[in-house]
Amino acid sequence: GIEDFQFKIQKNSNSTTTPQLLIMISIGAELAFMQFGTGGPSVKLNKLVGAFEIAIDLPFSWAGISSTGRFSFSVEGLSVIIPDVLEVTGTSINISYNPQGSEDQEIVSVQNLSIEILPLKLKGALEPFQGKPGLVIRKNGFWLGSASLQYTGEISLSSILTVKGIKAGVAGVEVTYGTSFTFNGEVFIAADSAVLFAG
Repeated sequence: GIEDFQFKIQKNSNSTTTPQLLIMISIGAELAFMQFGTGGPSVKLNKLVGAFEIAIDLPFSWAGISSTGRFSFSVEGLSVIIPDVLEVTGTSINISYNPQGSEDQEIVSVQNLSIEILPLKLKGALEPFQGKPGLVIRKNGFWLGSASLQYTGEISLSSILTVKGIKAGVAGVEVTYGTSFTFNGEVFIAADSAVLFAG
């Protein structure tokens, strides 16, 4: 369908102008699912929408239709499963680009993302922080919400301490290229559970 349209006067290199109609065309699906064999690896995408912009010179002619380079792609839910090996889940994943956009335009935005390597009992996660997505990549920098790496197994120090699901990470990291970096975020270490002198 048509997501957006606008009228624009395009300035040409020879100092002339061309009236243009810019149309953003979108294509989407409620669900896309692919599985390789019975019980094999699978990929599922929920509510995916892709869009691209075309420019139409006025008065209309087929030769006057061109792409502006502006596009977007979004997925509300993502699931990738390789049984007993890998599990990936994500929500609200958006990718967009506009060649005429500002330096701080968002190119990638991810609300939540989890990657778990089952044989190694390792899990990486991106989560929202302070009301912002887990990851935002701009043309001139990036924002990292809460990023963590977790060992989902159990660590025991003799009979003194038993820790399950220990993880470490950072939160609230923002970087703008070309400026001095100042860390104003958080560094954290946490665990699902910890027991002293168990047994």
